[in-house]
Amino acid sequence: MPDTKKTIVEHFLSRSKQTLSYIPGYIGNGDWFTAVNRSYYAAFYAIKALELNDGYDDFSKHSAVISCFRQNYVKPGIVPKEFSYLIGTLSEDRTSGDYDMLSVFEKSNADECYNAAKQIVGKISELLK
Repeated sequence: MPDTKKTIVEHFLSRSKQTLSYIPGYIGNGDWFTAVNRSYYAAFYAIKALELNDGYDDFSKHSAVISCFRQNYVKPGIVPKEFSYLIGTLSEDRTSGDYDMLSVFEKSNADECYNAAKQIVGKISELLK
């Protein structure tokens, strides 16, 4: 892997872990919207790192990244099948929060999203070792 590509993969994974580390603070402060949003991005950055590491194109749309993840990692069993549901839920919640100004999140939503992101980031971190 060229140094530049390796650096980008490491950057995405580092950003993923950093983003994940901030989420408990958002939850603790009652900022559930931000916790949900950041949970999605923590998982998304980890997925991007995995895909880039394995030579998949740097897709310009979030839906393409998620589709690639499902096709190349969930379907063959590299990651648990549950991850397809988790990233889908994270994506839906993030989109709802970003574009539906009337959407409201509860602490339980934030906790669920944080736990989903922790699972995805943790597994992908293992795969990238």
